[in-house]
Amino acid sequence: MKVKNIFICHRPYHVIVAASIISIIKQLSNETVNVGYLFDVVKFIFSREKRKFQYYSCANIFKCDKIFDRILCIPRDNEVRIWNIVKFFIYYHTTVKKFTKLIKAEKKISNVFIFSDKEKPIEILASISKSLYKTRIILIDEGVVSHFLNKNNIKDKVKKYLVKILNLKYISSTIKYGHSNIIDYHLSFDPQNTHFNNINIIKMPIINIDKLKAIIKIDIPSIKRKTVLYISNALSEGNVMKYDREIQKVKEICMHLYELGFNTIIKPHPVEIVGKFNTLKKFDYIEIFNDEFLPAEIFFNEKNIHIICGITSSALLNSARLGKSTISLLHLFGIYDNSLENILKKYTVAIPNNFTELSYAIKNRKYKEDKHLDDSLGINEFIRKICLENQY
Repeated sequence: MKVKNIFICHRPYHVIVAASIISIIKQLSNETVNVGYLFDVVKFIFSREKRKFQYYSCANIFKCDKIFDRILCIPRDNEVRIWNIVKFFIYYHTTVKKFTKLIKAEKKISNVFIFSDKEKPIEILASISKSLYKTRIILIDEGVVSHFLNKNNIKDKVKKYLVKILNLKYISSTIKYGHSNIIDYHLSFDPQNTHFNNINIIKMPIINIDKLKAIIKIDIPSIKRKTVLYISNALSEGNVMKYDREIQKVKEICMHLYELGFNTIIKPHPVEIVGKFNTLKKFDYIEIFNDEFLPAEIFFNEKNIHIICGITSSALLNSARLGKSTISLLHLFGIYDNSLENILKKYTVAIPNNFTELSYAIKNRKYKEDKHLDDSLGINEFIRKICLENQY
């Protein structure tokens, strides 16, 4: 019987990571079936009156038949937070019933790959699979969040109490990312800097972005001039700063980059207001990439993209791993976070304090060797193990 792997993806970025892992699996074993469970992606539509939600399927973004042997698209428009106790209790039992039926239809599952053990539907799916088939649960590096340990002890104790009193057996009793007791392995880009002490940590190879365009349905615009990629964050939407101030700061940064000889392409974050940067379109040195669901990594190998910059995006870590010239604009936006800065500095991401330092970081940027094929820490051995062993 072939080994069946389920990849539960709830963001477009997860699909490209899954594609990278599946390419390794297929090189090592023909006896696998790789199934994609693709949760709809949430798009927040903000207005003055209220916040609305729209949902998009990753199947509309990627050529999934080139990645998975089979896909299942799963809606997520009825989710409820656990702190809303009555509604969550109803949601939980309805979801468990629906997902149990879905998992039983698979007959057998050897491995489930997830990107979060704190997203409730993902955790429920993985927990049911483990309960029915003794499935291995493999948590894949989610980016910056993998380096943080949530120390809100009060919230942690409240959740533990709720899980116990409501008998939520498919939900972890902790709010700490990566600390669910269902996880068997963690695939990490940076094993030395994670906070998971109770699971086996395997080194992930850096994503091979050369093949990304082959699995994407949407045309990528050609970049004709020397350009900086700006990966935006939802700062004003998250009340980190006022909307007008954020747009003004982005405008100033783009103008400064232009003075240094660079155009800027802005890659909005999926939860940012639709059309947020439209007022900047009048500048011929600024381009807005409006397909915000596509991961920023698709631009990393464009020959005219010379610098990757952003604020807190996990894509900055991927850029740095690939040896790209990478800059975080945290301080230019007035954001100071020692924990985050320490993570970025470990990857030699420049964090300028002002425009003078930004100019220096750009003029003195260095390129490192692309290491995405490096497999010195055992991913191949791990894949062989989980794909050739049907049982523990």
